[in-house]
Amino acid sequence: MAKSKPDKKSTEERSWRELDQSVNPRTMSASGRRRFAFAAVRLALFGTMAAGVLWGATEILNTLSNDAGSMRDPAQAAPLREIVLINDSDGVLAQEWLEHTLKVRKGTPLLEVDLSLLRDRLLAVRQVRSVELRRDFPSTLTVALRERQPVLRMNVQVGNGQTRTMLVARDGVVFEGFGYDPARLARLPFLDGVRLAHNRFGGFQPVEGMEDVANLLQAAENAAPLLYADWKVVSLARLGLYDEIVVKSRSIPEVVVSRKIDFTQQLARLDYIADYARNQPEATVQRIDLSLGGDVPVSFDNSASRLLPTSSVKPSNSRTRRDL
Repeated sequence: MAKSKPDKKSTEERSWRELDQSVNPRTMSASGRRRFAFAAVRLALFGTMAAGVLWGATEILNTLSNDAGSMRDPAQAAPLREIVLINDSDGVLAQEWLEHTLKVRKGTPLLEVDLSLLRDRLLAVRQVRSVELRRDFPSTLTVALRERQPVLRMNVQVGNGQTRTMLVARDGVVFEGFGYDPARLARLPFLDGVRLAHNRFGGFQPVEGMEDVANLLQAAENAAPLLYADWKVVSLARLGLYDEIVVKSRSIPEVVVSRKIDFTQQLARLDYIADYARNQPEATVQRIDLSLGGDVPVSFDNSASRLLPTSSVKPSNSRTRRDL
């Protein structure tokens, strides 16, 4: 008898039914696990955002209910209570001057303080070289100043015909001095031989050539302080045409200095000649011309003139150079 073949369809149905239809996360594929994780993250983010929106709405509602004035003007929460001055090491402008110049009322909302306007007020004072302003919350305005330093004095006629003593800085700016010790200003020589020109702001145009003059004064104060202390007037009348600075001292009426020759070398020659002149009781030095280099013409009050060879003179009191 022939054997009947097993039913293929019934065999396949039994094997399919015997499969485990439950889903075990451990048996999920890698892509399935990623999709599951992303879905969980999205759900968590959505929940966080919803909580944040709810919290923000609650805070706004409380603010509107309890402090409607702060919402209308949030700057009221930060009134100006203090103005702090930070000045450079050589500055003399003080807190009282600053507050008088700024004209800002304490209690003004800090956010309403116009920093640009205040900066212009400070820079209108030519003694101020640069300024930085910043709001330091909750209630402080900080002002950092750098000042110009005077190197010479100058007598200037103002609009009413009166003469006023003003100061000249290294960059040639002419300004009124506030806060300086009178004894310090009394040591500064006077500037002569220049004609001031007005600018469109009511002040004066900077004096040309002051950088060279400041370098000469600095060299004299450092290398020959006794000579510098004797100087009364510095004239720029010959600077433009001849590159010469004329110094008038208490003991020597006229000393000609060239801005093309090293100032320290010329001061050493001047120191040598001053010592020589002190040993000449029969004559008084009237003029010394240092602009010719090694041989220096010296004029005396008896109309005699001598050439003193000083090309080998070395500075006798060199000191570290510093800025004025």
